[in-house]
Amino acid sequence: MPIDRFVLLIVAVIAAAGLTVALAAWLSARLSWPGLGLPLLIPLALAAYVAVRVFGEQRRGGDGD
Repeated sequence: MPIDRFVLLIVAVIAAAGLTVALAAWLSARLSWPGLGLPLLIPLALAAYVAVRVFGEQRRGGDGD
């Protein structure tokens, strides 16, 4: 799978996860459920991991295959 398609897939998954977390945070605020700050870190950590891997691969000069 080409790296461009892989990154697009990861971005779509992260966006879906972020939307899910945002909806859960909104519901939590609406229904006053505590403790949803930690799950917000999960999509951010995944995005940072993917960014580090992609930029590291580009620096090494990989062809993406």
